Amino acid sequence: MPLISTQGHRVSVSDACEICGTSIRYVHYLDNEEHLSNVAVGCICAGHLENNIEAAKDREKTLQNKARRRVSWMRRTWKISRQENEYLKVDGYIIVVFPRLNGWSGVVTKDDFKRFLDRNYATCEEAKAALFDLFWAARENEKEPPI
Repeated sequence: MPLISTQGHRVSVSDACEICGTSIRYVHYLDNEEHLSNVAVGCICAGHLENNIEAAKDREKTLQNKARRRVSWMRRTWKISRQENEYLKVDGYIIVVFPRLNGWSGVVTKDDFKRFLDRNYATCEEAKAALFDLFWAARENEKEPPI
């Protein structure tokens, strides 16, 4: 049964691996090409099914790092710009959150890169969390080699 890893994300500790039944904190979703279905498994089972335990461990380490960074992101002290918007400078990126219409929005910029949040958020904190995801995706895309 060939399986290919597609993604992983954090889940509650009460979830269990669909292969061995062990409680898992991070789930790895693997696509089954033969049956076009997904199986949710833990790190070790994902590594065995892919025949690459190191890749599964690396993927899980990246997810753990992202979860830690998300928590610290929300605790950061944001600076105030001349326009009175909150902002951060991280790894060469400038992340700005600002009031817009009936909510909050934001933008992530670096050199020629500029992406706005795709919608308004009810609170500043929700917009900051969405900006973290936008920032993280931009950093990950930056690491990928050009095609």
